[in-house]
Parts: sequence; C-alpha cells; structure tokens
Amino acid sequence: FFIKELAHRMRPGCKEVMEKHLAAGERCIICTSSWQHPARAAAKLFNCETDDKDVISSVMEVDEAGMMTGKIAKVAFGDGKYTVSKAWAEENGVDLMDCYFYTDSMSDVMLMEYVGFPVAVNPDPRLKAHSKTRGWQVVDWG
Repeated sequence: FFIKELAHRMRPGCKEVMEKHLAAGERCIICTSSWQHPARAAAKLFNCETDDKDVISSVMEVDEAGMMTGKIAKVAFGDGKYTVSKAWAEENGVDLMDCYFYTDSMSDVMLMEYVGFPVAVNPDPRLKAHSKTRGWQVVDWG
C-alpha cells in the first residue's frame, strides 16, 4: 500500500543521486518526519537501508499486542529530526559532518546545520533563500 502511495513522490533526480551514493559504497539512510510504517516503505522505494534500526523517523507507540496506541513515542520533525539523527549517528559511529542530507523543508534547517553536505532539493521559498545565504547547494530534481 505505502509503496504504491509514495511512488509518485519520488522526484526524477532522486534515483540517480542515490545510485551514485550506493556505487561509492556510502550508506543511504532515510530520515523523515513520517511515522515508522510509511518511513520503511519510503526507505525501500528510495533504495535506502530498511532495517528498523536504520530507518530514522517519528515513531508511533505500539502496544504488546502490536496495536498502535495513538501516542507518539519519538518525534523526528523540526529540531527533533536533528535529535534523532544525532542519536542514530552516535549509535552507529557516524560523524554527521561526513553526511549528506537532502531536504525540501525549512523545518529541517537544524539538521542541515550539523551535516557536512546539506542540499536543498526543490526547496520551499524560505529554505531556498536561507540556503543561498548559508552557501548550501540548491538543486532541482524535477
């Protein structure tokens, strides 16, 4: 279901960029504000790692019976995206300064500030303006 619903969201330029990272032997990890189920589907769609521990996302609480409780266990939105990414990086021995981060949203600026290679992809107007002042790459993936 999620793959079908997400497929139209992949911009044409994404596939080529991801393939270059993979060909260079680089890990490709998704970091999304979406919750864990569509995040795993998006990771598969974008050819990122799909192990639960390597999908960085918001997490909806699940009870012992496997049912969602409606509570949010982890937030990966805004500054929270930086917090969960930093925790993942520390757990995996990854220096964020060695990482690329692709985003279209101004809400992701804090994480962009802490990675070595921030890239604004088809950014919203605020992110586009901010990226230009910071000297960050701005790209159009179609």
